[in-house]
Amino acid sequence: MDRYALVDDATDAVLNVIVWDGASGWAPPDGIRVVRCDDVIIDRDWLWNDGTPQPPVYVPRYEEDTSATLVAEVQRLQEELASTKAELGNVKAL
Repeated sequence: MDRYALVDDATDAVLNVIVWDGASGWAPPDGIRVVRCDDVIIDRDWLWNDGTPQPPVYVPRYEEDTSATLVAEVQRLQEELASTKAELGNVKAL
């Protein structure tokens, strides 16, 4: 049994990786090609580009107002720190 990637013909995206004997009566659905991949590292969401597997590119998602959110959080923490310092200043040593 060998490993095969199921690759979308339109996008070259790897849809799944399966174990198959390569000879049984199974056939992939239309628009999907089967690529033997025993000797390469590949997984779902990778691309099969001209015979070369390419890992997915993940783009982190940030809020559009990231800088404003961070500034507001810094201000909140500074106010909390000032308040805590004031409370500690009112504590008398035993």
